Amino acid sequence: MRIIADGFISDSSSLGAPGVDEVRWLKPLRPGTQVRVRTTVLETRASSSRPEIGFVKCLFEMLDERDAVLVTLTSPLMLRRREAGLRP
Repeated sequence: MRIIADGFISDSSSLGAPGVDEVRWLKPLRPGTQVRVRTTVLETRASSSRPEIGFVKCLFEMLDERDAVLVTLTSPLMLRRREAGLRP
């Protein structure tokens, strides 16, 4: 979670998350292992009650130095939506 927060969520317009859908521990993480996190957006949708908020369902995968997937985490995130037609 620290890698996800520092590398992704802290730099976004995150408004929190309603929870975690699934966590899978596929392989053990050994001391000294170098890891990284890969994020894949699975789906997006606007909130029906609050149009300034969007939901983004993400798959986070923690990989070791051999690109073996150690952990997967699927979670919907709540993000502030930008106005239509505006680019950062």
